[in-house]
Amino acid sequence: MTSIALTLGLFICFLILNFIYKLFRPYYIMLKWKKQYGDKVEYYFHPINGSKHKPKESLEKFNDDHYWVVDIVNRNPNVQLIISNYMGKVMIILLNPDLIREQAQNQRFYERRGLEQVWLSHKLLTLSLFGDISFDKWKKQKAILSPVFHFDNLKSKVEIIKEVTAKEVEKYKKLYTVNDGNIKWDLENELKDITGEVVVKSFFGKEYNGTIKDPNGAKELSISEYFVNTMQQLTVYSMSMKHLMKRTFLGKYISDKFFLSQEQKQMIKKVEVMRQVLDNIVEEKINSFDPNKTNIDLSEIYISAFLNQKQGEQYPITKEEIVHQFIAFHITGAGTTANLASKLIYFLGLYPEVKAKVEKEISDVFASTDDINFENLKKLVYVQAYMKEVLRYFGTVSKSMMRESMKRQQIGGFTIEKGWIVQSFIHQMMRSHHYFPEPDDFRPERFLEKYTDIQKVYTPFHQGSQNCIGQHLAEMEAKIILIYFVKNFEISCPYKSHADIKIIQSTTYRSIDPYLCQIKLKK
Repeated sequence: MTSIALTLGLFICFLILNFIYKLFRPYYIMLKWKKQYGDKVEYYFHPINGSKHKPKESLEKFNDDHYWVVDIVNRNPNVQLIISNYMGKVMIILLNPDLIREQAQNQRFYERRGLEQVWLSHKLLTLSLFGDISFDKWKKQKAILSPVFHFDNLKSKVEIIKEVTAKEVEKYKKLYTVNDGNIKWDLENELKDITGEVVVKSFFGKEYNGTIKDPNGAKELSISEYFVNTMQQLTVYSMSMKHLMKRTFLGKYISDKFFLSQEQKQMIKKVEVMRQVLDNIVEEKINSFDPNKTNIDLSEIYISAFLNQKQGEQYPITKEEIVHQFIAFHITGAGTTANLASKLIYFLGLYPEVKAKVEKEISDVFASTDDINFENLKKLVYVQAYMKEVLRYFGTVSKSMMRESMKRQQIGGFTIEKGWIVQSFIHQMMRSHHYFPEPDDFRPERFLEKYTDIQKVYTPFHQGSQNCIGQHLAEMEAKIILIYFVKNFEISCPYKSHADIKIIQSTTYRSIDPYLCQIKLKK
């Protein structure tokens, strides 16, 4: 009995010492780097997440939980990166545009991290283009999907976007009339009904109108509504301190398998129902696949590759992978596009002089929404500049996904060790006076002027192999939504200045107050 107790005691001591070592080793490396690189490096340490306290401080000081990074760059023009720690590992946050570009062009030597922190991600995302997969598998998936986002194929999506948007706008108009205009508009969430439905119809076909019954309630929801609701719950839980602490002390396997709360059990049930519905849809699409069909949807492009793959391929496509691709496209396509479209509408309410120019150009190009087509959308010169300024000033995301270095390597003279986490922050480049004159002024005209090296720092959809594959579809969809709103509603904003709005980075870079717009029907 004594020997067992001794062994157990030694084992516990080993766990404690190992925990302390993992906890404080990054701190030693930070001090070493600061001494070696001086003002090229900023460092932050916290037992779990080194820069964890900075967003809260930044929100209190600047009304923006990520403006602290802008402040660092503005105060110290020599700073190139932040060294910190995350869950026991050294974390490098790249700030310099040259370092960001170099890292983005060498993705073969990194693997994505971050999705592993999203609870139940193995059932939803890990096999997708946006999952934690190898670079070679990612290249194969992107090669399959890239033709979908070519300009010739984007033309076919215009009618889908118009149809879905027109339907939702009519719903908004009826709600407005019934309630005598007394409606609070959580615009980003409202627009997810449009952007989410566009993803569903683009992926599975424009005729698809399936629903799912919520297992924790009697309500029937569209696939898009059910999915948005489920992912919001998962995201909030995954970002909670109780989840992070549980993972840190118990490990991923134990914390995800045991001691599950009632909330977790309900989420598991919702995910299982969603997966069953999506599995059935993919199975039906495979069984009814017509190789001679010309106008095929996104799932059929993937199904064609699935059916035509050769025996023994290194990265075989599975049915589950097709499901994961849909989920990934819904997350990235619905949420970020709704975020962008809502900001296009919001900034019109905040800047009346800009609104007048946007409305005039839309009126000149489109006598009515019937005139919306791919060619006419390209005529929106000022609207394009306006959208770029919105993305520069208040983009959809402020940073890239985390990636883990798979080997010892160099980035701009800095040695990155195997196992370190690397992440790029992009917001600070577009709001820094080092790169843009008067960066805190909202001025779309800057994108109608000639700039040198602007592409190096203007990267709202990131760059290199990290560049968003659906960028042009998102921009086109946001423009069409904007046109419908300009044609049907008067838009105003209850805030006097953008500086009055509190901003956080959650799944998107957004305002804490969702009610940014006041909308009235045009007479």
